[in-house]
Amino acid sequence: GYEVAAEVDLPCPPGSCEQVDAGIQQMLDAGVDTVFTTINIVSFTSVVSGGAELDFKPQYLMTSVGNAEADVLAQRMEGAGDAFGGALIVTSAPREWTVPGAEEPTFGAECNDRYAEETGQPRAEWGITEDSSWGAVTTICALADHTQQALDAVGDDLTEERFVEAMEVLTDVSVNNVGETGSYAPDKHWAADFVNVLVYDLDCSCWVADDEGEAIPIE
Repeated sequence: GYEVAAEVDLPCPPGSCEQVDAGIQQMLDAGVDTVFTTINIVSFTSVVSGGAELDFKPQYLMTSVGNAEADVLAQRMEGAGDAFGGALIVTSAPREWTVPGAEEPTFGAECNDRYAEETGQPRAEWGITEDSSWGAVTTICALADHTQQALDAVGDDLTEERFVEAMEVLTDVSVNNVGETGSYAPDKHWAADFVNVLVYDLDCSCWVADDEGEAIPIE
């Protein structure tokens, strides 16, 4: 229902974006007050900082592109001053540690225990927002589990078509997402059933749960 005032394409090699001043000026001229970005957060820091230098401080909206919800990446925005404060991100990534007293999810605990046992690596700690290791291990564990379930269903006659069909009927799977529940369908090729909204907090240079971290069903 909103009219897009401007669409800006920037070349963004790893780490930063180019032609930032021209892009910011284009948005200023169009009267932009809200920016929705699909640039990964590491490169996007240069846009936010460049905008701040030109007194361009819109409401920023983001998604999980490039694991933007990871605090270890979000902390790169510290150099942008207060320009990124109040930015919102819609993500299916779990943020239970933003709710005081939350316990480590069972599925994630099992994944990390097994990973540490099989690899001999130190077990990733639960609830450390500056380190994304726990979530990374659990996510890969979940995807491997779903893949194995589909392969078992297909059996020896494995084709791409049969594998896709087997994936599309998987329901009630464990995921490293909000609510820890997931499902697939012919028109749903992502596992998460819920998302939540996080807000960038200047005090910690991190994402914190908005609206008490309540899960929003994907419909």
